[in-house]
Amino acid sequence: MNTWFFYIILVFLNIRSLTNVSERNRLKIEAGEAFMKKNYTIARDKYQNLANISFNLEPEARLNMAHSYFYTQDTARALIEYKRLLRVTDEQIFTGALLQIGVINAMQKDSLTALQLFKEALQKNPDNITARYNYELLKKQLPDNNPEPPPPAQINENQNTETQQSVEKKDELESTIPEKMSREKALQILEAMKTNELQYTQKHKGKNEKNNKNSKDW
Repeated sequence: MNTWFFYIILVFLNIRSLTNVSERNRLKIEAGEAFMKKNYTIARDKYQNLANISFNLEPEARLNMAHSYFYTQDTARALIEYKRLLRVTDEQIFTGALLQIGVINAMQKDSLTALQLFKEALQKNPDNITARYNYELLKKQLPDNNPEPPPPAQINENQNTETQQSVEKKDELESTIPEKMSREKALQILEAMKTNELQYTQKHKGKNEKNNKNSKDW
């Protein structure tokens, strides 16, 4: 009696497992198609459903889900998903998530943190053009935080004039500092990242196909 009960439970679990695999594959395909067509709301929901029934969502799918949240203006949820990708070993996905966290920090007026994240991404992958562009652009736009102190001297009328001019120049410089990155700029950066990721995926796929062919010939 107990043996038959065990087999019934085992069959039930196998059927459920096969159903989950089929459902995961379907959601993965539908989410990917929606994402490529820029239907980010649909892609977001599909990827979220996929995450709900998966034990461990693939890094590529999680990155697309994070991008979908970002595109649908849910930066808080996007930030959560990007941070989860900082544990992956794939350099392309890791730097992509790191860059997007930096972009979100820049949008939230935290330019110093964004600069540090861009620098870290560039150190991780020196060939990443987006990381280099973001880092150099933001670094140029930030003021020098450690100016050399002026030498002590007797204050006179001429020095008062020079001091006033220095203050005016500093005010002019600070007025040009972008405390908040525009959403349009952030989306442009993300589009560039998507292009790089697509090229990386195609290159990785081509490499696997070549290896499979060589294995068969051998």
